[in-house]
Formats: sequence, structure tokens, C-alpha cells
Amino acid sequence: MLFLSIDQHARRLTVSLRNQQGDVLLARQVSTRPAKILQFFDQLTQRS
Repeated sequence: MLFLSIDQHARRLTVSLRNQQGDVLLARQVSTRPAKILQFFDQLTQRS
């Protein structure tokens, strides 16, 4: 199981993806522009 946390700010999202042991698999900041968010989640789903 993976855990995804998202901290939303006005201009960016701070995203952290961790495994069950708590190891960080991905830590990234993403623009809050809809196209950038969709692009990020498309890349994330292709990763798995």
C-alpha cells in the first residue's frame, strides 16, 4: 500500500508519496494550475 499526502497552498501543492514502512518514494512541488496537476497525476499513475 502507498500513502499520498498533499499540502495545498495558493500557488503550489507539496506532494509526498510513501510506502508502508514510511520511506519517501516521491517528494515534489506541483503548480496548482489544473493542467500541471493533471500532468503530475498522469505521470504518477503511469509509474505504478
